[in-house]
Amino acid sequence: MTTNRGEKTGFFGYLRKAFLLLANPLALLLAALFAMSALAGFVNPAESHLFATAGLFFPFLFLSMLIIVALLALLHSKWIWLHIALLLASFPVAMRYIGNPFSRQSGGWVAISYNVHGFRGFGHTKKEEVPHQISAYLKKSDADFACIQEFRSWSGDIQNDIKWLMEASGFSDHYFVGYWKRGGIQSDGYLLLSKFPILSGGPISSDTRRQIGAFIDVVLNKDQLLRVATVHLISFSLEQQEIDAFGDAAALEMDLLKKHGRSLWGKLSSSFKTRAIEIIDFKKFVEESPHPLIVCGDFNDTPASYTYQNIVKTGLKDSHLEAGFWLGSTYAGKLPWLRIDYCFGTGDILFKKSDVNRLPYSDHYPVNVHFEFAQPQP
Repeated sequence: MTTNRGEKTGFFGYLRKAFLLLANPLALLLAALFAMSALAGFVNPAESHLFATAGLFFPFLFLSMLIIVALLALLHSKWIWLHIALLLASFPVAMRYIGNPFSRQSGGWVAISYNVHGFRGFGHTKKEEVPHQISAYLKKSDADFACIQEFRSWSGDIQNDIKWLMEASGFSDHYFVGYWKRGGIQSDGYLLLSKFPILSGGPISSDTRRQIGAFIDVVLNKDQLLRVATVHLISFSLEQQEIDAFGDAAALEMDLLKKHGRSLWGKLSSSFKTRAIEIIDFKKFVEESPHPLIVCGDFNDTPASYTYQNIVKTGLKDSHLEAGFWLGSTYAGKLPWLRIDYCFGTGDILFKKSDVNRLPYSDHYPVNVHFEFAQPQP
């Protein structure tokens, strides 16, 4: 039986109303979280890190919104139009996650970005084998440049370790910068490897306590100068238990969240605020670069983030969007949707191919890009 307005009554009508009583509040809560995640790039985390935290989950929330829209359609809920509107409005953010497989081609120079996790290994990888496995990968890749973050001496003799890795990987020159501003001999930092002679180099300084990267200048093909930089913005510094709690948040693992939530929340807040400072220093470095520039590194933030929003404001192009494939996730841990390692280039750089190599030697996967100088416009 139906009413004059066409609404079903009887058992199925009451069942629908019961589902709506449950579904509508959950749908509105999801819509609010999704809106916050989509706006994360426009809200400075130093002012509020709630948006930044929601932004980490943008792909998961986007998928959840699609499921909710289907459910609301079945239930004929009027709130479906709000969710459709939010999905359409978030489309530009969603497109930052998807690579462009149609323009991929080999050739050109090759650069690799790799956070090697201090050569500590990951999962079941034996720590003592990691330097040899990573050097074998770099040599097989036949890369012209390797931008390495979290380089750490495994023998206690950093100069010897740098020289060994350079030669074993097939490079002829290197440049190393320690993480900390204090100077002196440091056992961990940024390592740039090159098959081209390095003309000059330096740190990328920050108003924080650490250097946020390093750069080198090289000459390619006659008199074509190129600046290559590696960057590592501040990480969340999460313990494994906190990563488990964070990864299981979507599954409502309340015991883990209660146990580690406070320390997790504090570290998220601190790192978001620090990166908000570091990204200002990074933008200054990009804007002052006198040469075509390629920047590869671990930015510890997603395409929905305030960090990413400020990077693309400089005019840098994302290699994954230019010539990548699918989501291009680079984090090997329990948050498999995260793309936090990137290669960017200025407008005079043409990315021909961008791949993520899923190797088991670190908690990050290396990003492998092919690039060349863009042809000047007539």
